[in-house]
Amino acid sequence: MLEQLANYDIKQRLMYWLIKLANEFGNEKGEIITIDLALSHQELANMIGSTRESVTSTLNELVKEEVIIMGRMSISLRKEMLSVFQ
Repeated sequence: MLEQLANYDIKQRLMYWLIKLANEFGNEKGEIITIDLALSHQELANMIGSTRESVTSTLNELVKEEVIIMGRMSISLRKEMLSVFQ
């Protein structure tokens, strides 16, 4: 796992962890999987070995690309996008 993450850019590392969290803690509703964990951007940054600023920027980019949906205390992923990043 560490070897894979070392070769990924920040977007790929972040999506890898979001998919991992979705698989472990996600709730499915139709074509959406919601991660019901209250994670700060700093905590996500710590998980992937990045900075909070980079994670925030990347999350905003993923929202614009309609890959994820950000909620107040959750992140949702579209099932169809999961295979793109695996």
